[in-house]
Amino acid sequence: MEPVNMWQHEALDRCAMISNILGDHLISHPLIQFTKIIKSKLLKVQNLIDDAYQLIGNSKVTTEQVDKTFERLFQRDPGYKMRRSSLAFR
Repeated sequence: MEPVNMWQHEALDRCAMISNILGDHLISHPLIQFTKIIKSKLLKVQNLIDDAYQLIGNSKVTTEQVDKTFERLFQRDPGYKMRRSSLAFR
């Protein structure tokens, strides 16, 4: 799946990163491996994030649509843009 815009690319990256962190650093932790109920719940969370990854990848939302949302958020909260200044694509 090829990202259609920079926002989609960023969201896909964040989902992959969170899913990897869950698997590599939490689900694989010895305490979690020992505790079946916790492991089960964390695996469900990871599966939901993976499902979201697929939905984002199949989304047809355009850069312009997301930019409009971004600008509305900025107008409501001027500090929002400052907090989002780490965007590699802006």
